[in-house]
Amino acid sequence: MKAEKLNSKGFSLIEAIICMAIMAILSASAVSLSGHIKYANTKKCVKELNQNLETARMASMSKAGTWQFYLYRKDGDLYYSLSTGALDRAAGTKLGGKKIKLYYTKKGESETELTNVTTSAVQIQFSKSTGAFIAKNGANIYESLRVATDTYKGYTIELIEKTGKHILK
Repeated sequence: MKAEKLNSKGFSLIEAIICMAIMAILSASAVSLSGHIKYANTKKCVKELNQNLETARMASMSKAGTWQFYLYRKDGDLYYSLSTGALDRAAGTKLGGKKIKLYYTKKGESETELTNVTTSAVQIQFSKSTGAFIAKNGANIYESLRVATDTYKGYTIELIEKTGKHILK
């Protein structure tokens, strides 16, 4: 009878080890999942940016007026806007949240992060006849745009000046 009482109290060592192993597996998968969520948000953002660049290029070539494509930050979030006039920060569309970072490289310069300063914006303009990138009305020629998070290198969109093409890498 004493043997029965000893076996009915608490967990055995093997049961405790199995519970700890299961908890370790669950916590490791939770950490891995959070990394994939950041990766997915970055991927979604860069794909949307790439598509919007093509939309801006087509609008510039097919519609009347001079069109500008703007990338800017408002309240920490990343926005874009396509317009025929100056940048209207109230009329933009949200592209990514506060954790999404945008880096740009101007022709002949080093990479710079787009900050939350109200005067800071990336302005891209296309030629109406060829679709090439042009520098008019305050626009610059950019060589690349990179979308990333704090922990992930991200994706780069290479911008080809003479053709207006953009390649997602």
